[in-house]
Parts: sequence; structure tokens; C-alpha cells
Amino acid sequence: MSIRPAWDNAEKTAVRFIYYGQWSWVDMDDAVREAQMLFESVKYPVQVIVDLRESAPVALHGQIEPARSFEFMPHADAYIVCVGNQELTRTFYQAISRMYHVKQGEARVKFTESLHKARQIIFQETMSERRYI
Repeated sequence: MSIRPAWDNAEKTAVRFIYYGQWSWVDMDDAVREAQMLFESVKYPVQVIVDLRESAPVALHGQIEPARSFEFMPHADAYIVCVGNQELTRTFYQAISRMYHVKQGEARVKFTESLHKARQIIFQETMSERRYI
């Protein structure tokens, strides 16, 4: 499979989608379904890292690809951090947010060029939301 969703850490707090070379929207559909099982296997919000650093350019037909009958359902409070070339990641996110009915608002979607920075963003954003009594 050209897209592999897997836990990004041992604590199972983030799923990383890793894109390798050329992939298709059918590959994406399969990866979304596989990731859904990971999300459902825990009882807390799981963050998402979309790692496009090794991806071939996003096919432009994704902009006109029909919406899917199923949704990409990370928890509404989850962050999605896209990693890779900024132009590629923004084009990609625009296509998937429409095709898979992504629920995250713009404030919960971030873009960066390094995996290390993606993990920092998730840590900083989730820590800033915790409330202590």
C-alpha cells in the first residue's frame, strides 16, 4: 500500500499517515478505513499527522474527485498536522477536507515541513488546552 496509517508513538495518541511515492485516491480510501479502526480502538481523541514528505505530487484530479459516502472521523477535538512542502500539503488538505467531510476547523489544521515540528505542534496545542483544577 502506498499510504500507511500507523501509531506514531507507543502511547497511541497520534496516528501518522505515511505517503510513499505515487498513490491513488483508492489507496487513500483504504488508508482512511484502516485508520478509523485505530481511532476506534482507544477511548480518547487521537491526533493526526499526515506525512507527505515522500509523496509524489498530489494528482490535480483530487480537486474534482467526488465526495465519499464515508467520513474521515478523527475526534472533533483532534489536530491534523500536514508535513511536507507547504504547497503540496495545502493542496492535499483542500482535497481531502472536501472529499472526506473532515470536521476540523481551520484552527485545528496545521502545516509544517518537518516531522519533529509536527510532533511539537501537537504537544504544544494539546498541552495548552488542558485545564488544571
